[in-house]
Amino acid sequence: MDRQPVAVQGGNQLPGRHIEHVGDAHQGDRDDHRRQPDQAHPGPNHEDDADGDEHEGDPGEPIVFIEDFPRPGGRGLFAPAKYTHADEMPDNEYPYIFTTGRQLEHWHTGAMTRRASVLDALEPEAVVSAHPDDLATLGIEAGGVITLESRRGKISAYARADRGVPRGTFFMPFVYNEAAANLLTNDAIDPFGKIPEFKFCAVKPSKGEKVAAAVL
Repeated sequence: MDRQPVAVQGGNQLPGRHIEHVGDAHQGDRDDHRRQPDQAHPGPNHEDDADGDEHEGDPGEPIVFIEDFPRPGGRGLFAPAKYTHADEMPDNEYPYIFTTGRQLEHWHTGAMTRRASVLDALEPEAVVSAHPDDLATLGIEAGGVITLESRRGKISAYARADRGVPRGTFFMPFVYNEAAANLLTNDAIDPFGKIPEFKFCAVKPSKGEKVAAAVL
């Protein structure tokens, strides 16, 4: 379950309209590669560059694919895809979805960014983001410890209330070794892409136990 770009205009999702910037339909990576609406997309500036080629320092285009697509005839090529659900879906025993992604302040395992004092001061602790209504249902306060358990493992981290996270879902960055998200995730292989399903699994939450100390 990876990032899915959607057409965005004026902050609203408008499928089928011109794309002014690309937003993330998937909350897991919403802090990854942030783009401001007035930032240009890479590409040649056709008004100033007669040959249409890309050059160093080119400011790019604020809107892409206005008139046509860069294909013969100018039409886009779209292919339907059959929906296939995840290998492990929520059930009565593990009723919540767990998904992982990146954090703006840290990169992957944090081998360098967690040693950068400014970045680590911004995000020093392992956090699990959830909708505030879900935290209220579980009796867990924001900032309190939450424990998540899957069929493969169990971790504890600090709860963070985030209305951007859908109900029934927990999001966690995979950067924290003291609460390693991939202890929970599923290594089932996608039959076509041969990619492990590290972005989606079923978990059950509970009021937290002690959060382990980070190893830096």
